[in-house]
Amino acid sequence: MDDLCVDIRDCLHLNTDVVFKTVIKNIVLLVSIAFGFGLLAVTPVRAVSISNVQVNSTAVRVYEKYEVKFSVASTTEYPFFQYDESSPPGVLPRVGITVEGVFTSPSGKILRQPAFFMTEVTRSGSGSSVAYEETNIKYWVVRFAPQETGQYSVTLSARDSSGTTTATVGTFTAQSPVKPGFIRVSQSDPRYFEFNNGDLYWPIGPAWGSNYAQYKNTGQNLERPWVAGLGIYSTNWARWKSTAEQFGNEGIMTRLNWREKYPGHDLSYEIFYATSGVNGFEMWLTNWLDETFGPRLKSGRQYQVKLTYKATNIAGPSSRCSSCPYGFVIKINESHHWGISDVAGIENFLRNSTRIVNHISTNSDWNTVTTTFTSPINSSQIYLYLDNVTSGQVYVDEFSMREILPGGGLGGEVIRNPRADQHTYVENRPAAFMDWQLDQGEQNDVFFKYVVHDKNDWIQSHLLTDGVWADVGDGYYQAENTKARWLLRQWYRYLVARWGYSTAIHSWELNNEGPPNEVANGTAPHWETAQAFASYMHQIDAHPHLATTSFWCCWRPVFWGNNTKFGDIDYADVHEYSNNPQLANQNYTNDVAAWIRNMAGVIFQDNVGKPTILAENGLADSGWAPISELQQTNPGIYYHNQLWAGLDPGALFAPNYWYSEHLNRINRITISTPFYNFVKTLDLNKGGYVPLGATISNTKLRVFGQKNLTKRKAHAWIQNADHTWRNVMNGVNSSQSGTISFVMNPNAAYVVETWNTYTGSLTSSTSQSTNSTGTLTLTITSLSDDRAVKITPQGFVEPSPTPAPTPSATPAPVPGDVNHDGTVNGADLKLLLPNWLGSGSCSTFSCDLVTDAKINALDFGFIVSHWN
Repeated sequence: MDDLCVDIRDCLHLNTDVVFKTVIKNIVLLVSIAFGFGLLAVTPVRAVSISNVQVNSTAVRVYEKYEVKFSVASTTEYPFFQYDESSPPGVLPRVGITVEGVFTSPSGKILRQPAFFMTEVTRSGSGSSVAYEETNIKYWVVRFAPQETGQYSVTLSARDSSGTTTATVGTFTAQSPVKPGFIRVSQSDPRYFEFNNGDLYWPIGPAWGSNYAQYKNTGQNLERPWVAGLGIYSTNWARWKSTAEQFGNEGIMTRLNWREKYPGHDLSYEIFYATSGVNGFEMWLTNWLDETFGPRLKSGRQYQVKLTYKATNIAGPSSRCSSCPYGFVIKINESHHWGISDVAGIENFLRNSTRIVNHISTNSDWNTVTTTFTSPINSSQIYLYLDNVTSGQVYVDEFSMREILPGGGLGGEVIRNPRADQHTYVENRPAAFMDWQLDQGEQNDVFFKYVVHDKNDWIQSHLLTDGVWADVGDGYYQAENTKARWLLRQWYRYLVARWGYSTAIHSWELNNEGPPNEVANGTAPHWETAQAFASYMHQIDAHPHLATTSFWCCWRPVFWGNNTKFGDIDYADVHEYSNNPQLANQNYTNDVAAWIRNMAGVIFQDNVGKPTILAENGLADSGWAPISELQQTNPGIYYHNQLWAGLDPGALFAPNYWYSEHLNRINRITISTPFYNFVKTLDLNKGGYVPLGATISNTKLRVFGQKNLTKRKAHAWIQNADHTWRNVMNGVNSSQSGTISFVMNPNAAYVVETWNTYTGSLTSSTSQSTNSTGTLTLTITSLSDDRAVKITPQGFVEPSPTPAPTPSATPAPVPGDVNHDGTVNGADLKLLLPNWLGSGSCSTFSCDLVTDAKINALDFGFIVSHWN
């Protein structure tokens, strides 16, 4: 098999009309059955092999990307699947391939990082005109970010049904870092996040949009993308839009059918005509809701078209046009038919549109047709539909269009999700966008909390625990050793392989808003799935990324705080809207600072031992709509107060206000920059901070802050409680005065800095001393809005951040040196031979030198090849 032909169908470059008739189909079916029952055995044409190895550099900085590109000749048709000899029911064993990079660090650690198979994609245009298009260039990639300075050695390994192979890449040098590193939970105070170098990370956002450069040095540093919406590996937000499906919270669901499928495959796209009820007579392939990745046919270009389909019960013509052709047809148009919903209206709209495939009015079993098509127009609107029929069903296994290049070769795939078995591959165009997004994040200090999948995905919703497809499956949160879970793990592995290297990943989130409630014995299927997901992500990634999940409501400390059952969940995630308080004790729509304080107080009291992010919140009316008053230009007091109230000891981060209808009416960069400049001077993640414990003379004054008596530091946000967004918009003003007293170190001299929270400027710096009891009193005069204070011991100079130490380099291990004595010789063979055909260990060492989980002739040959 050619290295680029992952699916044998990709190697068929047919330029004439071909129809595979029923006889051929039956042969394919019989062969498939024979394989399935083990009646036939085929010797692979060649064993798995690695070639064409290329590296991006022999020297990279710590925390930055080292990349290896290479080719793998393999027997597999499914490079997305890992090699698995004991796959769950419903998954054939040994159908995939496991490809990894093996890195030996300067300190001697062995790190394994999954590789991934990719198709190169081009990016063109800018702003709203950006477009991603596939090429025909395909290869394997390993991406890795070193975390120690010094020399790394690198090898590659690949295993499929034909065997195992390895290839030596060589070495590279990891130089001193300029980045602060990966984000982790603080090692000194688990309420906070920090980088590897010890700097505080405070999530602020949402950093939405494609212009990430605008967020540099503004504090806007977190975005929470739903990866399912991109359509890399998801049936939600359908790219094949059926007239039988409605728009919902997860976009439009893909219309799939598990009963009718091409032999050896699982699913088909379903197109059906119905005279009553739901009518799925059309599939619309469009750039609507898919502007960046949708199909783009270019005027004057010739394309190879491939269609694999089954047609039944087609009848016509209909009375809608008795003289018109009827049947299944594929057409293009320059525009879309949005707003036309009736059958006759859509048929009339498309009546004179250009046909890619002529009307098929003959019923047939599975057939594959290939033809050529020259597009007369630029078009991103492709329609597959039953035209002018009175009945009929069509099932599509594959619809592919690839440009015929000069010389006769084929370009990249034009159609999104060309094969109905969407669970067996990834879409490369949106994957390339994620490459770009993470590069932009790294350049502009924006980090991504990726929601990796959707709990309503069609695939998991239609699988039973025994691996059989059904109209109603056993649910998304199925146990280990089920096909539903196994397929998700292939996706998790791909996430780690392609993007695990990046420091711009804040965390992986299992899915958006899973069920919150305990089912029995302190657990629930969602809870257990989240723990298994987080554990798996930690196990297979050579890089330290956080993992979590989210609930559709409510605070569940029995889950977030249970490190015995759910120890791999790194931080808590809360969703709360003002109209439906669950964590808060009442509706705080008019007073965001009080809302944050109330929720943070509960979190502080429950002390789950990890950070908490308010990952969705919004000011909503009783009908869940964003309140209307904030859908006009305003100063953003609600957003301002939400940020600064985060200084409460409960440490509730609120970086993802939900309603764009509100955020689009304020300048959140101007609001966030002063807050960011204030908090980046704090060392809350270093530990030792406790509540300020202030006594306030005026109940209209609020204080949010903490102190550290060991370091003789304190900070606070002081707010006039009347300064709420609603009062400001209604012109209600007040001026408050009073004193704020709290205990610091006795008889000590302090510098009290006062900060303007709207401009970020330092408005005053005064000296104050405590009395013999340590009391420090701040006098507040005529405060109409709010201010921040920072208190440090007199003579204190803020130290510059120091990079976290990296392990000192030690000599790299000698390949084949089992006992680590520096020489490959007979002593190594003596360890290997008594453990022949074992699982890999020998004494306290490892004799599995080619990493295939057994000791055999390959390991013997490895020692001999490195003798002395």
